[in-house]
Amino acid sequence: MPLSNKQRRFVAEYLVDSNATAAAKCAGYSARTAKQQGSRLLTSVDVQRAVAAGTMAVAERVELDATWVLT
Repeated sequence: MPLSNKQRRFVAEYLVDSNATAAAKCAGYSARTAKQQGSRLLTSVDVQRAVAAGTMAVAERVELDATWVLT
């Protein structure tokens, strides 16, 4: 099942600092329930896949930059 706009925003924000509560707030979830929403979102298989894919993309970019610096 595809991610909603809020879920995609959550993943993008979560990749910045790995803080589920802050990512939920930035994604537009209520500040009052952000902690619970962040925890719930991280248990979703679709969100987990998106986070893993984003993490891999960042790792590939970092490796390319490090290789470029070393050469």
